[in-house]
Amino acid sequence: MKAPQKHPGRFFRVAIMLILAAAVVYVLAVTVDLTRKPFLSKTESRMTVTNVEGTDFEVTFTKLDAITNREYVSVFADKTGTGPKPAGKRDEDEALLFRYDPSEETGALPLIKSAGPKKVLISIPRVSSILFQRRLWNGLSVDYDIGVVEHK
Repeated sequence: MKAPQKHPGRFFRVAIMLILAAAVVYVLAVTVDLTRKPFLSKTESRMTVTNVEGTDFEVTFTKLDAITNREYVSVFADKTGTGPKPAGKRDEDEALLFRYDPSEETGALPLIKSAGPKKVLISIPRVSSILFQRRLWNGLSVDYDIGVVEHK
């Protein structure tokens, strides 16, 4: 009776296939930003607007890690009078209203103003893409005037 033959070439083919599969998974994870570590991002408060229809607003700029070079601007709302908080430190009463990828062309921050009783208007001339929009928060109606959206 013959001893079973070993196939060393088969082992290496399987190993190479596993390494390639792991590389593909990693590239996909980086592409959709699943590998982002909190210490690789930086959030800065860029603007505050106080007491517009009983609401305070904070506009923050977040830059993610240097590898993916992603960045976005966020508009948060909070009840007037709750006081400033460090950027990135949110409490349960605050809410994200708007998040967008800024346009490299303008880099402008949004304008936030009253548009009537319990209604605000967030305006910006140009954004690269819109990541999040909320139309109603805590009885406050939120309208948007966005000039150009580069990537829909």
